[in-house]
Amino acid sequence: MGMKEESKLTAGNSRSKGRYMSGLDGLRALSVLAVIVYHLNSSWLPGGLLGVGVFFTLSGYLITDQLLVQWQTTRRIDLKDFWLKRVRRLMPAMLFMLAIVCLWLLIFDRSRLMQLQGDFVSVLLYFNNWWLIFHKVSYFESFGPPSPIGHLWSLAIEEQFYFIWPLVLALVLRYVHRRGTLFVLTLAGALVSMLVMAFVYQPDLDPSRVYYGTDTRAFALLIGGALAIVWPSRKLSEKMTGHSSKMLDMMGGAGLVVILLMMWTTNAYKASLYVGGLGLFSIITAIVIAAIAHPASLLGKVMGSKPLRWLGKRSYSLYIWHFPVIILTSSSMNTGGTDLSTVTVQILLSLLLAAFSYSCIEEPFRRGVFQPKQWILSLRSPLRVRYMLMIGILPIQLFVMSFSNNSFAEKLSANAAMIHQEATNVSLVPTDSLFVPSVGPKLVPSPSPAATSSQTIVPSPSVSSVPKVSLTPTPSPTIVPSPSPSSSPTATITPLPTPATKEPPNSQISLPVSDVSQETGKVSPDPKVDAEQSITAIGDSVILDAAPFLEKLLPGIVVDGKVGRQMSQLAAVIDDLKSKNQLGRRVIIELGTNGSFNPDQLRGVLTTLGDVKQIILVNTRVPRAWQDNVNATLSKVAAEFPQATVVDWHKASQGKEMYFVQDGVHLKTEGASYYASLLSDAVQKGGR
Repeated sequence: MGMKEESKLTAGNSRSKGRYMSGLDGLRALSVLAVIVYHLNSSWLPGGLLGVGVFFTLSGYLITDQLLVQWQTTRRIDLKDFWLKRVRRLMPAMLFMLAIVCLWLLIFDRSRLMQLQGDFVSVLLYFNNWWLIFHKVSYFESFGPPSPIGHLWSLAIEEQFYFIWPLVLALVLRYVHRRGTLFVLTLAGALVSMLVMAFVYQPDLDPSRVYYGTDTRAFALLIGGALAIVWPSRKLSEKMTGHSSKMLDMMGGAGLVVILLMMWTTNAYKASLYVGGLGLFSIITAIVIAAIAHPASLLGKVMGSKPLRWLGKRSYSLYIWHFPVIILTSSSMNTGGTDLSTVTVQILLSLLLAAFSYSCIEEPFRRGVFQPKQWILSLRSPLRVRYMLMIGILPIQLFVMSFSNNSFAEKLSANAAMIHQEATNVSLVPTDSLFVPSVGPKLVPSPSPAATSSQTIVPSPSVSSVPKVSLTPTPSPTIVPSPSPSSSPTATITPLPTPATKEPPNSQISLPVSDVSQETGKVSPDPKVDAEQSITAIGDSVILDAAPFLEKLLPGIVVDGKVGRQMSQLAAVIDDLKSKNQLGRRVIIELGTNGSFNPDQLRGVLTTLGDVKQIILVNTRVPRAWQDNVNATLSKVAAEFPQATVVDWHKASQGKEMYFVQDGVHLKTEGASYYASLLSDAVQKGGR
């Protein structure tokens, strides 16, 4: 820590203003690029979400550095001035983005705008992360349409830190006068936050709670703050011996390599990430910041190169703009893989919007020189005119590209119908009958107020002879088709997931398709399964879509499906089937639509199926971040069990958009029939 005089936090000859560290802008640039790549396609950079952690540590360093400079020069922290500067720096650009997103949704997706009212309020008041936690909105397993402002949870954490940390620091500095003590206290706070994350995290559950929480993410900001206490930017001298400079660059360079490797190899579902991994990442980030911040560092000069510096200065605007651009201009149905032309246009549009926001919104407000008249006149500059022209052209191209997708056109038509309905105050759905225009019947909520746990099956005209039947789910989630396929309606059952959330967790269905009495609507008792060739299929809503076709191809199959089912529930389902003697000698497992899981979960369940003759694992096609992780885990674990095989539904359905409904996951009649045929072929091959 040096001599006692240097270790004391007393007023002296410190400069009132910190120096500009261009290399830190380069680090911002790399971090925001990592986040963008992750949001474009997580399989390209599965650990790209760690870029947010870099921002946290960097913010903690810079903010604490500024506050300590002010304390040392004035013996006080001007809270009002600090908070006003933060508001001017962050709020205008965010308000501009939110206004544009609202306008877009109002025109093209009004229903989603209505659903996101709470999100907008929580974003404006900077408690969006806790809003998401309390409403159980997953960052990793949100099944419905993603929120275009779902990435702003991180800004909420930073703003909460900006509000609380100056108060805490001002209080502590009144009684603590030595850097060493302040450093230890700050690290102690970071350690507590890391322990809270490790304690709250549960490996078998979605990690969104610890990912969103201010309490569980504060360590990254506090580690940056601890670095500012012992490595203040204003006291870093350019005079450094060659050996020390080389050591600093080596440590910083090695740390930067580790950061990039973690982004390349880590994914959001690794338990180690939440049990010390993110804390270690923050420490490594602090080492890189320390090296880059030093004026004698070669690494700092490299990271401060002009292209990275330009991008880094606009990283805040780029961060807030890239996600809505990606979400609002991407098709929900993506069976053909990533469209590079769309990605290119999305990146260009994000860059242009960020540049415009930085130049015309951020800087004028941050400098406190915003005046409407001058701002309007400034828009006439040639550079800004070009920005606006390109910003105007690119959305048109994206609109045309998006409109070419049926899902976008259907969404736009549905929005127009909604507006017309509200304007004329006419209900499109009569109360005495529900009309769902589709090829097969769909499960829709019953209009009866008392029907909180029931589903109404609305047959299509092709099965009009079968009246509407209201079925109440039973504790058993088993679908037991009749061995006689000729007597049952060949109808696809397509559950409708709730937008912006996972599929409803309690939409359990016990539906033997052929055993429903047309007169009473009652379900016949489930048959017992004990034959050597008996088959049981366990899955979620996708297996329900294929159930009628599986019944035809594999008579006697027991299909146990539940909307929203996760892999963590599989063990309990198998135990229940065993107790009822309904677990066949051949088991089909279709899970992963609603979220990822770790290999140990699946490995443990398959171990309990040791006496099963054949295990068929079906991989998934779901346009969400966990898709590739699920499929990789299935392949990895299946290779460890000789009786297990994987049906590659992801590959078989590539480019076949006609198989899917609008969400790109649930199956139309043709898709359900093809899906069932793949499973039937796999069963027959395993029986040879």
